[in-house]
Amino acid sequence: MFLILKIAVLVALIKMLLLSVQPGICAGIYTGFYCTFALLLRHPFGEVATMGSIVFGLTWLYFWLLDRYQDKRTFWVVFVLGLVILPL
Repeated sequence: MFLILKIAVLVALIKMLLLSVQPGICAGIYTGFYCTFALLLRHPFGEVATMGSIVFGLTWLYFWLLDRYQDKRTFWVVFVLGLVILPL
């Protein structure tokens, strides 16, 4: 269930990235989803805040790389690695 949701959110955010070219906004939205689900699953707030900042940094790098390699084959390599590495 979470994998399908993760893929749907990432595909929507990548589409938004290709239109807006702002990786920070996409990273912020993904981090918001991550923190919301973590709090709904009753993780401690301190843990969610710490992991939220780490997730924001990783997703910002991910979306920046996708934006940078938008018109190259590397885009698909980064896309698939992000599906594997990014938490949700």
